Amino acid sequence: MRPLTQGPKRRRIGALLVILLVPAGVAGTRGRVGGETRHPAPAPVAIVNWPADYGDGIDPWRRHRALSTPRRQSFVYEGRIESPFWGEGGPRDGSFGGFHDSLGYAKINIVYDAVHHIAFYQEGCCTSFSSVLTDAPAPQQGIVQRDLSNVHTTLGIGLGDSPARVRALLGNAAMYPVRGHPDVEELSYVTIRHGVCGTRANFFFQRGRATRIELVDAC
Repeated sequence: MRPLTQGPKRRRIGALLVILLVPAGVAGTRGRVGGETRHPAPAPVAIVNWPADYGDGIDPWRRHRALSTPRRQSFVYEGRIESPFWGEGGPRDGSFGGFHDSLGYAKINIVYDAVHHIAFYQEGCCTSFSSVLTDAPAPQQGIVQRDLSNVHTTLGIGLGDSPARVRALLGNAAMYPVRGHPDVEELSYVTIRHGVCGTRANFFFQRGRATRIELVDAC
C-alpha cells in the first residue's frame, strides 16, 4: 500500500474505446479503491456524462493558474479519511459502472445523496486519480445512497463555502472562468512533491458558493 508521501500508481481503462469495440454486456469498468481491484457489473453502451464535468482537473496547473500551497488535502467522510492516499478519502462503497466523463472514461465508486443533491465519485487515469464532491441532479439510474452533507476536505472546506473562506485557508489564488460554463468560476491550488508529481485542488463556484470540489493526485 502506498504511503501518503509517495506518488500514485493507477491504471486507466479506456472505457469509451472498450464500449465501442465490444458488444453490450461485455464492456465494463474496472477501478482500484483502497488498494483493492474490483470488477463491477457491465457498463451500458451509451455514454452518460453524470455528474457533468468541467474538463481535465490538471489543466489549471498546466495553464499556470494554480497557486502553490504546502497544504495537501483529502476528503473526510463521517469524521474519517477512508483512504491512505492523498487526494482521495470519501465513501468507499459506491456503485461501479454506468457513468462516464465527457471523454468517455469511467467514473467509479459513485455515491449519491438524494436529500441534499450531492454526488461523490472517483476517476483514475494512469498516474492520475481524482476524487470529486459536487452538487448534482438525481441520476437516471439507481446507485448507492449515502448522506454526503458533512463531507469536507481535511481543511474543513465543503460545498457551499465561499471563495473568501477557501482563500483564507489556502492562499489568495486568482479566480478564473471555466471554459464552456459562463456561470462557473474556479480557484485552483497545487502541492508539488517532486518534479511534476503532486496534489491539485480545484474549487468551483456559482453565485458565490462552492458547488464542486475536485482533488487530483497526479504526475
